[in-house]
Amino acid sequence: MQAWLKSPRTVVASGTAVTLRRDAGTPVAEGEIAVVIARGTAGLTVQNAGDYVLGLSAVDDLSSPDRVLADPRNFESKSGVGYTPLGPWIDTEASLADVRLRMRVDGRDVADTSADLLPVSIAECLAYVASWSTLGPGDVVMTGAPYSQSPVRPGQRIEIEVGAVRLVTPTRWRGEEDNDMGNLAVVAHAAGDLRAEGIAEPQSAPDEAIVEVAYGGICGSDLHYWRHGAAGASILREPMILGHELSGTVVRAAADGSGPGVGVRVAVHPLTPRGDGVTRYPADRPNLAPASTYLGSAMHLPHTQGGFADRVALPTRMLAPLPEGMSLRLGALAEPAAVAWHGVGRAGDVRGKRVAVIGAGPIGLLAVAVARHHGAAEVIATDLHDRPRRLAEEMGAEAVNARDHERIGALQADVVIESSGTEPGLSAAVSAAARGGTIVLVGLQRAGEVSAPMATAITRELDLVGSFRFGDEFEDVIAALAEGTLQAGPVVSHEFEAVDALAAFEIAADPSTSSKVLLAFAGASPDAAESTRDEREEAA
Repeated sequence: MQAWLKSPRTVVASGTAVTLRRDAGTPVAEGEIAVVIARGTAGLTVQNAGDYVLGLSAVDDLSSPDRVLADPRNFESKSGVGYTPLGPWIDTEASLADVRLRMRVDGRDVADTSADLLPVSIAECLAYVASWSTLGPGDVVMTGAPYSQSPVRPGQRIEIEVGAVRLVTPTRWRGEEDNDMGNLAVVAHAAGDLRAEGIAEPQSAPDEAIVEVAYGGICGSDLHYWRHGAAGASILREPMILGHELSGTVVRAAADGSGPGVGVRVAVHPLTPRGDGVTRYPADRPNLAPASTYLGSAMHLPHTQGGFADRVALPTRMLAPLPEGMSLRLGALAEPAAVAWHGVGRAGDVRGKRVAVIGAGPIGLLAVAVARHHGAAEVIATDLHDRPRRLAEEMGAEAVNARDHERIGALQADVVIESSGTEPGLSAAVSAAARGGTIVLVGLQRAGEVSAPMATAITRELDLVGSFRFGDEFEDVIAALAEGTLQAGPVVSHEFEAVDALAAFEIAADPSTSSKVLLAFAGASPDAAESTRDEREEAA
């Protein structure tokens, strides 16, 4: 048995949002039985302990156990402001011997236990404490957690029931209490000015659902807005929430009855196709509509706000339900995988063909996965850095150093996917293509003129094909990911809490050390996040 004396200044009422520290590791909630003392405890023994008790309540003993490594006194882990939420009333009829304790996080059951699973009985606990410290009316003894602990994330809601008492504790990050906004978002304010900050809760239109975001993948365009204040011709002119690679869970269905219901896990198709009334485009290729909007894009003013937030309102037409058993983490890869799927598809049937991928960044690696899924006989991937080449090999491709121009020129690939978006990459794509081959331009080149060995392209009769975003392939991609026939999981190299967005962006900007970097928002599973961190540490 262990015992601590906690300050009453850590106590807050049921329903009070508790501010979790950003610098103390993963918070843990412990559902405990709170024993309220009725009178002075002189003379209290194991046998008569019930005579000194007014009743029982629920208490949440929040802690930051990661701090123990830096705090051998184990004081800091238990001493956060508001880290002892206490039940709103006292159940005077509850039994000390077999009172039931239930605990839920965001409506998910994490514990259903009782007092008889404590290491010692409540009566023994009271007798021990009373033998060392005189208690009086209104004092509260917390009896410990009978297998009722759970890691929690800011934004999650903790419910603890003890007997007839129900304690509710919403949580948030430090910094959000200043404006009482518990909806954390990643916002680009200007070049070099990226902030994780609280925003207002979303207000939904009749055809929009509220989605609690689980994971968001950092895309190259997100990096451009952060570093340069622009992505191509889209210039940042006002603060903008970033993010368009998203998965999450519907927490409020659309008022008009459209789309998925509450509790449905979804991936997000971020395009809203729209014509301008003048420019012609194929009706069956909505990705080419000239006035379209895309989540997290500064193409138009006002900007199209993105989805890097704990909760967002999204049109139900954007929401694609995930099949049973498919993780939200994998769901966040549906959008970039669809970009790769569309790009490979622009080359036609690749079955039995030799496919080269120029640039083994996240999209290039996903193109490797798609080419293999589609039946390519050989897949070769090039990159400047060792790590992406190793990943390409793990995903079934032959890896070639992008500096090995002689080897690249000898590839004679039937199909070349140019995913680097650079002039050297474009030159390498032409060099790698067999006579009569096809080059698909997936990587977005800089605006303006771009040099390329066009004479070689002409004399080899190469087909140069553009590829922009994706069209109606989204559901096919989700199905392939869910079935496991499209192996995209290895593309994820890092996962960060959304509050650590700046550190995540810095890692994502270094292709020598990272691939796809995910941000975990309120809807992410704490268990999944912990396993991911363990996997990364083991890999390191």
